[in-house]
Amino acid sequence: MLAVGLMLGCTGGWVLEEDRFSHAKRGISISSPPGGPWKLVKVEGSTLTLRNPAGSTLSWIRTCQEHAAPARNESRALLRGIEGVMLVSEGPVDGEAGETWRVNARVGDGGGEREVQVVTRVVGGCTDDWVLVASPGADVAEAFDGWWGSVRAPEVAAGVPPDDALSAVDEAESAAEPESAAEPAGDDPQ
Repeated sequence: MLAVGLMLGCTGGWVLEEDRFSHAKRGISISSPPGGPWKLVKVEGSTLTLRNPAGSTLSWIRTCQEHAAPARNESRALLRGIEGVMLVSEGPVDGEAGETWRVNARVGDGGGEREVQVVTRVVGGCTDDWVLVASPGADVAEAFDGWWGSVRAPEVAAGVPPDDALSAVDEAESAAEPESAAEPAGDDPQ
Protein backbone atom coordinates (compact mmCIF):
# COMPACT_ATOMS: atom_id res chain seq x y z
CA MET A 1 0.00 0.00 0.00
CA LEU A 2 2.86 2.29 0.51
CA ALA A 3 2.58 2.55 -3.26
CA VAL A 4 0.18 5.49 -2.85
CA GLY A 5 2.75 7.38 -0.80
CA LEU A 6 5.56 6.34 -3.10
CA MET A 7 3.83 6.92 -6.42
CA LEU A 8 3.10 10.38 -5.47
CA GLY A 9 8.42 14.60 -6.01
CA CYS A 10 11.34 15.68 -5.82
CA THR A 11 13.06 17.19 -2.81
CA GLY A 12 15.01 19.71 -4.90
CA GLY A 13 14.43 23.35 -4.09
CA TRP A 14 12.64 22.83 -0.74
CA VAL A 15 14.06 24.50 2.36
CA LEU A 16 12.80 24.20 5.94
CA GLU A 17 12.58 27.74 7.35
CA GLU A 18 11.37 27.85 10.95
CA ASP A 19 8.18 25.78 10.75
CA ARG A 20 7.56 25.88 6.96
CA PHE A 21 8.89 24.11 3.90
CA SER A 22 9.40 26.76 1.20
CA HIS A 23 10.18 26.52 -2.50
CA ALA A 24 11.52 29.90 -3.63
CA LYS A 25 11.33 29.22 -7.40
CA ARG A 26 7.69 28.24 -7.20
CA GLY A 27 6.79 30.81 -4.54
CA ILE A 28 4.89 28.23 -2.51
CA SER A 29 5.17 26.98 1.05
CA ILE A 30 3.50 24.56 3.45
CA SER A 31 3.88 24.07 7.19
CA SER A 32 6.03 21.39 8.74
CA PRO A 33 3.42 19.10 10.28
CA PRO A 34 3.46 18.25 13.99
CA GLY A 35 4.27 14.70 15.04
CA GLY A 36 7.68 14.65 13.41
CA PRO A 37 10.42 14.83 12.85
CA TRP A 38 9.36 14.75 9.22
CA LYS A 39 12.03 14.04 6.62
CA LEU A 40 11.94 15.12 2.97
CA VAL A 41 11.80 12.09 0.69
CA LYS A 42 12.28 12.07 -3.06
CA VAL A 43 9.24 10.55 -4.76
CA GLU A 44 8.78 10.82 -8.50
CA GLY A 45 5.78 12.94 -9.46
CA SER A 46 5.05 14.68 -6.17
CA THR A 47 5.59 18.31 -5.33
CA LEU A 48 6.67 17.45 -1.77
CA THR A 49 6.76 14.20 0.20
CA LEU A 50 7.54 13.85 3.89
CA ARG A 51 7.96 10.73 6.06
CA ASN A 52 8.18 10.39 9.82
CA PRO A 53 10.09 7.70 11.78
CA ALA A 54 6.86 5.71 12.32
CA GLY A 55 6.53 5.32 8.54
CA SER A 56 3.63 7.69 7.96
CA THR A 57 3.90 9.52 4.64
CA LEU A 58 2.47 12.88 3.57
CA SER A 59 2.56 13.79 -0.13
CA TRP A 60 1.50 16.93 -1.95
CA ILE A 61 1.01 16.92 -5.72
CA ARG A 62 0.33 20.23 -7.47
CA THR A 63 -0.52 20.34 -11.16
CA CYS A 64 -1.76 23.29 -13.17
CA GLN A 65 -3.41 22.97 -16.54
CA GLU A 66 -6.05 24.73 -18.57
CA HIS A 67 -8.89 22.36 -17.64
CA ALA A 68 -8.91 20.44 -14.37
CA ALA A 69 -11.22 17.52 -13.66
CA PRO A 70 -13.67 17.77 -10.75
CA ALA A 71 -12.06 17.29 -7.32
CA ARG A 72 -14.04 14.10 -6.62
CA ASN A 73 -12.74 12.46 -9.80
CA GLU A 74 -9.17 13.55 -9.07
CA SER A 75 -9.29 12.20 -5.48
CA ARG A 76 -10.61 8.83 -6.55
CA ALA A 77 -8.13 8.59 -9.45
CA LEU A 78 -5.25 8.49 -6.95
CA LEU A 79 -6.62 5.21 -5.56
CA ARG A 80 -7.21 3.47 -8.90
CA GLY A 81 -5.05 0.47 -9.62
CA ILE A 82 -4.21 -0.21 -5.97
CA GLU A 83 -5.28 -3.69 -4.94
CA GLY A 84 -7.31 -4.15 -1.79
CA VAL A 85 -8.68 -0.60 -1.55
CA MET A 86 -11.77 -0.28 0.63
CA LEU A 87 -13.53 3.08 0.52
CA VAL A 88 -14.45 4.16 4.07
CA SER A 89 -15.97 7.58 3.40
CA GLU A 90 -15.87 10.48 1.00
CA GLY A 91 -17.45 13.87 0.57
CA PRO A 92 -16.98 17.59 -0.03
CA VAL A 93 -14.92 19.72 2.34
CA ASP A 94 -16.83 22.83 3.30
CA GLY A 95 -15.31 26.27 3.69
CA GLU A 96 -12.45 25.83 1.24
CA ALA A 97 -11.75 27.93 -1.84
CA GLY A 98 -12.62 26.20 -5.09
CA GLU A 99 -13.92 22.65 -5.03
CA THR A 100 -12.45 20.39 -2.33
CA TRP A 101 -13.12 16.66 -1.85
CA ARG A 102 -11.92 14.17 0.78
CA VAL A 103 -11.63 10.38 0.45
CA ASN A 104 -10.82 8.06 3.35
CA ALA A 105 -9.85 4.49 2.52
CA ARG A 106 -8.13 1.43 3.91
CA VAL A 107 -5.75 -0.76 1.99
CA GLY A 108 -4.48 -4.17 2.99
CA ASP A 109 -1.40 -5.70 1.38
CA GLY A 110 1.56 -7.89 2.27
CA GLY A 111 2.96 -5.07 4.40
CA GLY A 112 -0.16 -4.83 6.59
CA GLU A 113 -3.18 -2.56 6.57
CA ARG A 114 -2.81 1.17 5.90
CA GLU A 115 -5.14 4.10 6.25
CA VAL A 116 -5.20 6.47 3.30
CA GLN A 117 -6.66 9.96 3.26
CA VAL A 118 -6.79 12.02 0.09
CA VAL A 119 -7.83 15.67 -0.07
CA THR A 120 -8.10 17.28 -3.50
CA ARG A 121 -8.70 20.97 -4.14
CA VAL A 122 -9.34 22.33 -7.64
CA VAL A 123 -9.16 26.11 -8.00
CA GLY A 124 -7.93 28.52 -10.70
CA GLY A 125 -6.77 25.80 -13.10
CA CYS A 126 -4.65 24.08 -10.44
CA THR A 127 -5.26 20.79 -8.71
CA ASP A 128 -3.67 20.21 -5.31
CA ASP A 129 -3.73 16.63 -4.01
CA TRP A 130 -2.63 15.86 -0.48
CA VAL A 131 -2.23 12.22 0.53
CA LEU A 132 -1.67 10.64 3.95
CA VAL A 133 -0.61 7.00 4.20
CA ALA A 134 -0.34 5.70 7.77
CA SER A 135 -0.69 2.58 9.90
CA PRO A 136 -4.12 2.21 11.52
CA GLY A 137 -4.28 4.16 14.75
CA ALA A 138 -1.29 6.38 13.88
CA ASP A 139 -1.88 9.77 15.45
CA VAL A 140 -1.31 11.82 12.30
CA ALA A 141 -4.83 12.52 10.94
CA GLU A 142 -5.05 15.84 12.80
CA ALA A 143 -1.56 16.77 11.63
CA PHE A 144 -2.63 15.95 8.06
CA ASP A 145 -5.62 18.31 8.22
CA GLY A 146 -3.49 21.16 9.54
CA TRP A 147 -0.77 20.41 7.00
CA TRP A 148 -2.81 20.49 3.80
CA GLY A 149 -4.69 23.54 5.03
CA SER A 150 -1.44 25.49 5.54
CA VAL A 151 -0.44 25.97 1.89
CA ARG A 152 0.62 29.48 0.92
CA ALA A 153 0.88 30.47 -2.70
CA PRO A 154 1.74 34.18 -3.12
CA GLU A 155 0.38 34.31 -6.65
CA VAL A 156 -3.11 33.58 -5.30
CA ALA A 157 -2.85 36.37 -2.71
CA ALA A 158 -1.70 38.77 -5.46
CA GLY A 159 -4.70 37.89 -7.64
CA VAL A 160 -2.64 36.19 -10.37
CA PRO A 161 -4.25 32.91 -11.44
CA PRO A 162 -1.99 30.07 -10.18
CA ASP A 163 -1.75 28.44 -13.61
CA ASP A 164 -0.35 31.65 -15.14
CA ALA A 165 2.17 32.09 -12.32
CA LEU A 166 3.40 28.48 -12.49
CA SER A 167 3.52 28.58 -16.29
CA ALA A 168 5.84 31.58 -16.04
CA VAL A 169 8.09 29.66 -13.61
CA ASP A 170 8.09 26.59 -15.87
CA GLU A 171 8.98 28.75 -18.92
CA ALA A 172 11.81 30.41 -17.00
CA GLU A 173 13.14 27.00 -15.87
CA SER A 174 12.95 25.66 -19.44
CA ALA A 175 14.77 28.69 -20.80
CA ALA A 176 17.58 28.13 -18.30
CA GLU A 177 18.08 24.49 -19.37
CA PRO A 178 20.80 23.93 -21.99
CA GLU A 179 19.68 22.52 -25.33
CA SER A 180 20.35 18.84 -25.81
CA ALA A 181 23.21 18.02 -28.17
CA ALA A 182 21.08 15.18 -29.58
CA GLU A 183 18.48 17.59 -30.94
CA PRO A 184 19.25 19.10 -34.36
CA ALA A 185 19.19 22.85 -34.61
CA GLY A 186 17.11 24.62 -37.21
CA ASP A 187 13.82 23.82 -38.91
CA ASP A 188 11.97 20.55 -38.49
CA PRO A 189 12.66 18.47 -41.67
CA GLN A 190 9.03 17.30 -42.12
